[in-house]
Amino acid sequence: MQQPSVDSRFRAGGVTFCTLMPMRAIPFEAVCLLGMNDGDYPRRAMRSDFDLMALPGQLRAGDRARRDDDRQLMLEALLSARRMLYISWAGRSVRDNSEQPPSVLVSQLRDYLAAGWTGEGGEEGSLLAQRSFQHPLQPFSRRYFAPDSPLRTYAREWRAAHLLQADAAAAAVPPLAPFVPDIQVPLTLAQLHSFVRHPAQAFSAAA
Repeated sequence: MQQPSVDSRFRAGGVTFCTLMPMRAIPFEAVCLLGMNDGDYPRRAMRSDFDLMALPGQLRAGDRARRDDDRQLMLEALLSARRMLYISWAGRSVRDNSEQPPSVLVSQLRDYLAAGWTGEGGEEGSLLAQRSFQHPLQPFSRRYFAPDSPLRTYAREWRAAHLLQADAAAAAVPPLAPFVPDIQVPLTLAQLHSFVRHPAQAFSAAA
């Protein structure tokens, strides 16, 4: 990986990066499927205006379909994994952190596993919970650096930043006493309204 080369063979040792291609079901110790998001896989077929097969009533049995091909490619990838199968997708939205479903093929696989097997505790559905990991959205999340966290990261710079922050918090001064208002200086609603509308004027008047 430190010495990339464009003229390397398909399987020459190390890590192989490739797309899902037909007739490439070669056994590997570990197979990682990345970006299995809903709407991205199976891929959507681009229809052209001059494509006569896209017209109503023109599709025949045996005609090639991109979605059917992608289903076959994922099945070949599942059969190629010998020791480990890793599937990832964007489970949270980058805008509002709302939950996003995986690809429909991944959802079918998860439903099949949940219906056919149980976890170590014997409860149904615990198998997926034991084999599913939800990573934080940001690489500097505290969840990566907690002592009992099952997550791992190679971002050493964030670990050093968290250690410095923890040391600074340990050496911080004790918190100040709670604020007690002075009864000789009453606070009226008009003063509060004026401060919210024009904070600079309130500070200049106090100075």
